[in-house]
Amino acid sequence: MEKQIQADLFDHILVGGGEISVLELTEKYIATKRGVRQTTLIGYQTVINFLKKDPFGARRIDSVKLSDAKLWLVKLQDQDGKSFSSIHSIRGVLNPAFQLAVDDDCVKIGLNRKSLIESRFSRRSPISLTGKGATSFARRVS
Repeated sequence: MEKQIQADLFDHILVGGGEISVLELTEKYIATKRGVRQTTLIGYQTVINFLKKDPFGARRIDSVKLSDAKLWLVKLQDQDGKSFSSIHSIRGVLNPAFQLAVDDDCVKIGLNRKSLIESRFSRRSPISLTGKGATSFARRVS
């Protein structure tokens, strides 16, 4: 424990700075947002409500590793049946929230990695129109 405190002090990490939960960090990040659209605020509140119900929201931010976040997102899709859009929204709020924690010297490494969901969670490919459907669609568009 003493070595960890010394390492954190050397890295200019606040001792005890990571003792807040993922939910508290997310609320802190959202409190910094000003001038956003009403729909964005609704999206933020949706993420907050989700984190209140999910055990991941209660985790201390200094205990969350990148692999934990990836596994959690996999669970959201595979076990909880969350859509790409939902996962993308959650990730879109958590990434900058963890970056805020890094900037505030609360944790060493944030979750701001594009690879967090890009390989596992990709958008569905668009439906291709062939034959009669393509002809009908082309007439409606032109």
